[in-house]
Amino acid sequence: MYNLKDKEEKELGEYSEYEISKDRKKMLLTKSKKYYLIDLPKSTIKTSSAIDLSNMTMHINYAQEWKQIYDEAWRQMRDFFYMENMHGLDWNKMHEKYAVFLPYVKPVSYTHLTLPTKRIV
Repeated sequence: MYNLKDKEEKELGEYSEYEISKDRKKMLLTKSKKYYLIDLPKSTIKTSSAIDLSNMTMHINYAQEWKQIYDEAWRQMRDFFYMENMHGLDWNKMHEKYAVFLPYVKPVSYTHLTLPTKRIV
């Protein structure tokens, strides 16, 4: 952390990731796949106990998730493709054409159940 007033840099500790709360009062830290919530530090970070995530569950609607990924990728190309006319491609029709495949998209963990595998010798 760099102190502008004292023009000093202080090492806070070794953490892989962090997020500062919107009100700038708390910090969420990640270290060794564990999460810690602390007050925003002014010196070396001392963590006590990790947040208990053992009872946390996540419910993911994969169909909605894949549709969102598809729509965002399509929109990114539409808005930032290097040629405005997209080489004459009707980008809205391309969205419709490939959107029909969305119901068949599965999470990566399920691909071994739906895709044939070939052994390369």
